[in-house]
Amino acid sequence: MNGEEPWGLPDLLGVVLDAIPLAAMVLTPGYRIVMANRATVELSGEGEPVSGDLKCYELSHRCDLPCNGPGESCPLNQVVATKSPVRQIHRVHDGQGLERLTEVSAAPLFDAAGNVTHVLGILRDVTDRAPAGERESRHSRSAFLEERVRRLGGLVEAYKQSELRDRKRLALVLREELQQLLFVAVLKLGHLQREIGTGSELEEDVRQLAELIRQTMELSRSVITELCPPVVFAGSMAEILEWLASWMRNTHDLETEIDVEEGADPASEEARMFLFEAVRELLLNVVTHAKARRARVQMKRCGEREMQIVVIDEGIGFAPPRWEKDEVPAGRVGLLGIRERVRLMGGRMDIVSSPGRGSRITLTLPR
Repeated sequence: MNGEEPWGLPDLLGVVLDAIPLAAMVLTPGYRIVMANRATVELSGEGEPVSGDLKCYELSHRCDLPCNGPGESCPLNQVVATKSPVRQIHRVHDGQGLERLTEVSAAPLFDAAGNVTHVLGILRDVTDRAPAGERESRHSRSAFLEERVRRLGGLVEAYKQSELRDRKRLALVLREELQQLLFVAVLKLGHLQREIGTGSELEEDVRQLAELIRQTMELSRSVITELCPPVVFAGSMAEILEWLASWMRNTHDLETEIDVEEGADPASEEARMFLFEAVRELLLNVVTHAKARRARVQMKRCGEREMQIVVIDEGIGFAPPRWEKDEVPAGRVGLLGIRERVRLMGGRMDIVSSPGRGSRITLTLPR
């Protein structure tokens, strides 16, 4: 970027995105790709920079319609609807039309009025980490997703440890390098404002650039928190859950009561990270599906070898899925992911709920 030219900030963000080893895109709520890094081009097999008129489903699904069909869950739509970061397994297609499994982490970007204007999506290709096996078509897309999650189960623990290291490293890059680049941009903008003075025809352009920098800084903080919340690695489970309760109150107006028994903390960092993500997913379900304003999280020891964490709400409730018989219910893919991870860790997930009677979801895990 030319040191004297203020209009290079998109190029600056492009350089930052290209430094990320994973596929990353900035999208509008209308699915249009605003920016995509080199890793995205490589994953899609495009072989050239992605056009600004291209829609994400045209690139990743090779189709003319968004991925909103039965059994599908669009990360972009979830972020726009909940105004919160999401992370999930998502199917895409490469340049040869072959199906790939990716883990998508997506976070919102807001305007001054609190509306979602853009979404940052980061994709990790996990296809090659899955055990070799048949790839025949399933009778439903949701059944295919459940089977894939089951096949990935044997490698999840090793993958999660690798992912945790990647998250820490990426958060460090964003915190140390992106923040410094934005700080330099702020300094240059201040110099430009002094040079042009008031009443200049460029004054409004400079104001818009300042707003873009402000939004970018907010987005970077949001992504850093989503990737690697510091409290998860420095605090006890009581502190982690209290932080999460505060975050839910500030971002979703959900009051959450926390009750943690002393000595119930898991031993490993990976287990704390999983419990944080699982409880966050369940509390987001309270906001999105249960339509409740209050929730309760309890954590306690069960004898010497087990612990339990319980999320309770008094919302509209739902009919618990029969996992082995039914398709994955719409909007419940997150529950499936939690259930499979808990089973892999040697635990179980129990759901007590019915329409109109709230819900009680219990995770029982080895200590």
